Amino acid sequence: MSKHTPGPWVVHPSHQTGRAAAAYYIDSTSGDARCRAVAHVKNSPRLPVYANARLIAAAPELLECLSIATVLLCNVKPFASHSDILADCIEVCSAAIANATGA
Repeated sequence: MSKHTPGPWVVHPSHQTGRAAAAYYIDSTSGDARCRAVAHVKNSPRLPVYANARLIAAAPELLECLSIATVLLCNVKPFASHSDILADCIEVCSAAIANATGA
């Protein structure tokens, strides 16, 4: 498992033109200034490119929030009257975290 580029990530318009041009760049605002580029989202008339770029940029924050929520769910599960529902939630959250981290 490799660690992802640290967040926060931000979306910048590329200001490029042409059919194959990137519409948006996603950059990290922390870490080494030489390694801040995270991704680019290409122009497409059929795709919501800005919404996709925002979702990609939110990934580090979403992963951190999901990790915290999973720990909290694990902590309250022993005291919950519907622990089977919490167990299902924990399983889904853990699977999403594993998918994001490659674990």
